Amino acid sequence: DLLKVLNKEEFSDITLVIGDKKIYAHKVVLSSRSSFFEAMFSHEYKEANNGEITLEDISYELFLILLEYMYSDQISINLKNMF
Repeated sequence: DLLKVLNKEEFSDITLVIGDKKIYAHKVVLSSRSSFFEAMFSHEYKEANNGEITLEDISYELFLILLEYMYSDQISINLKNMF
């Protein structure tokens, strides 16, 4: 169950920074599920090579929901996590 390792610092190899919050993730999962991340990790992006990527224009809560889907193929949306 890959969802168990999402946002756990141990064994993560990439940190996503949104505002003042961090999400610990895995390049192999992100690149296999997203062409955006595949392109980023396949080329010489400074941020990716530093092990930390800053994301803007998205909320922490919404991006974490997206990652949960990427890791599990399941999504749980309710009014509480949307506002």
